[in-house]
Amino acid sequence: MNQKQAPEILSAQEVFSDVQDILDHAPIGIFKTTPDGPFLYANQALADMYGYPAPQDMVVSVQNIAAELFADPKDGHAVASLLETDGIAKNYECEHIRKDGSRFWASGSIQTIFAEDGSVSHYQGFVTDITERKRSEEVLRLREIQFQNAFEYSAIGMTLVSPEGRCLKVNSRFSDFSGYTEDELERKTFQDLTHPDDLDSDLKLVQRMLAGEIETYQMEKRYFHKNGSIIWGLLAVSLVWDDQGAPLHFISQIENITNRKQAEEALREREQCLRLEAEQRRRAEVHLYNILNAIPDPVFIKDKNHRWVMLNDLFCEFMGYSREELLGKSDYDFFPEPEADVFWDKDKLVFETDEANVNDEFFTDSNGVRHVISTKKSLLTMPDTDEKLLVGVIRDITDRSRAEDALRESEEKHRHLFETMAQGVIYQAADEYIISANPAAERILGLTLDQMRGKTSMDPRWKMIDEDGTAVPGEDHPAMIALHTGETVGPVVRGIFRPDKNAHVWLSITAIPLFQPGESKPFQAYATFEDITARKQAEQKLIQSELTLSNAMKMAKLGHWEWDVPSGMFTFSDSFYKIFKTSVEEVGGYTMSLDEYARRFVHPEDRHLVAEESQKVLEADDPNFSKYFEHRVLYADGSKGFIDPDIPSRLIGDEARVRQILFNLTGNALKFTNKGSVKVEMTAMYSEEPSACRILVTVSDTGIGIPEDKLDDLFKPFVQVDGSYTRSYQGAGLGLSIVKRLVDLMGGRISVVSTLGEGTTVHVLLPFKLPEGVSIAVEQGPRRLTEAKQSLRILLAEDEESSSFPTTKLLEKAGHTVTLAEDGQQALDLLAAQDFDMILMDVQMPVLNGVEATKAIRESTTLGAKKDIPIIALTAYAMLGDREKFLAAGMNDYLGKPVKMEDLVRVLAKYSV
Repeated sequence: MNQKQAPEILSAQEVFSDVQDILDHAPIGIFKTTPDGPFLYANQALADMYGYPAPQDMVVSVQNIAAELFADPKDGHAVASLLETDGIAKNYECEHIRKDGSRFWASGSIQTIFAEDGSVSHYQGFVTDITERKRSEEVLRLREIQFQNAFEYSAIGMTLVSPEGRCLKVNSRFSDFSGYTEDELERKTFQDLTHPDDLDSDLKLVQRMLAGEIETYQMEKRYFHKNGSIIWGLLAVSLVWDDQGAPLHFISQIENITNRKQAEEALREREQCLRLEAEQRRRAEVHLYNILNAIPDPVFIKDKNHRWVMLNDLFCEFMGYSREELLGKSDYDFFPEPEADVFWDKDKLVFETDEANVNDEFFTDSNGVRHVISTKKSLLTMPDTDEKLLVGVIRDITDRSRAEDALRESEEKHRHLFETMAQGVIYQAADEYIISANPAAERILGLTLDQMRGKTSMDPRWKMIDEDGTAVPGEDHPAMIALHTGETVGPVVRGIFRPDKNAHVWLSITAIPLFQPGESKPFQAYATFEDITARKQAEQKLIQSELTLSNAMKMAKLGHWEWDVPSGMFTFSDSFYKIFKTSVEEVGGYTMSLDEYARRFVHPEDRHLVAEESQKVLEADDPNFSKYFEHRVLYADGSKGFIDPDIPSRLIGDEARVRQILFNLTGNALKFTNKGSVKVEMTAMYSEEPSACRILVTVSDTGIGIPEDKLDDLFKPFVQVDGSYTRSYQGAGLGLSIVKRLVDLMGGRISVVSTLGEGTTVHVLLPFKLPEGVSIAVEQGPRRLTEAKQSLRILLAEDEESSSFPTTKLLEKAGHTVTLAEDGQQALDLLAAQDFDMILMDVQMPVLNGVEATKAIRESTTLGAKKDIPIIALTAYAMLGDREKFLAAGMNDYLGKPVKMEDLVRVLAKYSV
């Protein structure tokens, strides 16, 4: 095989067709010189560099290169020496001189060209202008010197840190700051020196700087000193990048701020101490204020200038001015000068002697009324300031002084009354013996005072009996109980044996204990009594008559009356015989005239209303219940009550039972209402069955009301609220028991809400069927009633069914969703588990009452936004000051019970969003 032949090596002249042209136009200076120094050749770039117009000018002009072109002759000799010894001077840098005498820096490379005989033929080389580079290097050198000086002699610590955190270079200030030598520091990283609590935030800033997000950062951080202590530094960091855009090192400047931080910490501690001291003073003042307010007398505190600095509420009331008007003022600002002089002198005496004094003084109040007061003044030394203050406690003894005068007059009047009153009065001492009796007592008991004096209630000759005829032990005599318990007893009815008649007399007795001032055990008791024997006998006859009527009613023990038009009498209704499965023949028939009914069951002032209303009911034979209810509404001014327009004109139900329920409820309300009004409201309620509806009937009055302890017996037969033997309202007590029985038979529900002295509200919910094709507009009713713009989720916290039942129905009728909680704790649990728009909160509940439950909601740390839910208090006992108490507990408003529809409308409109 033939081998490849090597390529032919060509000469420069063969490669470059015009080498001379290349040399002439090269961008760097090119030259050739004789061994003696003159130029043989120079290109245009070299001529330009030295300031000659053309190369030929330079060749002709320069005869001695070393002497004429080198700024320092030493450089010429140095180059010559290199050429002589090495044959080449490569990249030799020195200053050169231009034609105009200016200087510039150049880098030259010169080579010796030898002849064939070994002699120097000539020199040739290249020259590059490096003036700009040298200037840059000089600037950089100066900067480095400046940086080095700044670094070394800086007033704050400085260090160069590698991107990995290693200390590359540190100055003496940082060495002093950290306690380490420069050599020790250069073997550590900044992580080694940084407090761990500050390291994470520092590293995050470093990462952001390396990522190019920030150029510098500054932070306060803690370092570990070599001795183990913690020192503070204000760190400022910048990053130096290399020419390739890579991070070179960090420049960290650290100012020692340990003293400043310690001063700040000391300042914070001082401020904290001051805050604590201020808080302690504030608490002490609040505590002192609470103590002053707990004192049941007016109290004031004065400073050494006799000016008021603290007052309790009673002092402000006593003076008739607000606290703001009194504080900082003296007695001379409010009292006549003679009175103020007395107060000033008494105050001064306390300040000078440090001894308390008690004085009877006189002062004129803001209304010009002159008072007699007893004032105790003493000195108070404040523990924190040793300030001397005067504390005064005032007791107004004007009334006591007047009372003492009045007592003297009263004792004389009492003596006269004691002698002339119709009631018997007997006084017994603490040892239980009778010590006094008035003439009426002698007359009623048939005994003289001498016969009674020295007797006790324990004496068996009294032969005391109860109403049922059983003997009453002597220790159960009302006077004995009053002496032993210190409580008023009665009135109670007891039978006492009267010797002169050899029979018992019936007495209504009240026993009252008497106390000496400041003592809890009675020193005497007195019993007042009246002879009720005749009334007792009459009542026995009445009870016997009612028992006869009860027997006629047999097992039901209920009356069921209706008005019979043809006979003009009250008689048992047909429903009575159906309910109790009896007949006219078995009962024997029973009728009662209108006059007799009114006399037995109705207050005299209302009897004409019963007659008129009875006739109206009988005339309303149309089963249109709206019309029927309109006839049943009674107001003092003759106006009519509320009839829900959603109620259909006809309903399917037991008209007779409804008639009897309404007759008994309104009749009962009229009987116990002497003034004001009796009203009936009828509201349609939603039913789940499309063909049915429920009617909520509300009968309310402004009558005598019902005590809370009587509500449980309200529906029992032969029970009246006014159960005393002097009751004003007659009747057998059968009306509400009849209503309860009828409501139960109809499958309805009944509840009663009452406030003693204010009135009673009865709610009856009755079911009815709807005629074919009739429906109730359940959507329109709620919007009309409440004017609310949305259905609300309401949490009703109420433990009494008599209140929760009607309130729930009213709210449901209005289109709202109601969830019932039966105590305060259950309300909290439901609120935590569910979402509500509003809470109706009863005040009196078991487990947690309404106030406690409200505070727990408002202070909760787990309920989130729910703790701000609107809360409306429900209370039957709203008194003066209760509103403030409810609002202070966190409630938004309150409603009185029984809850009225117009009040619900107001609250829903006010607090719904």
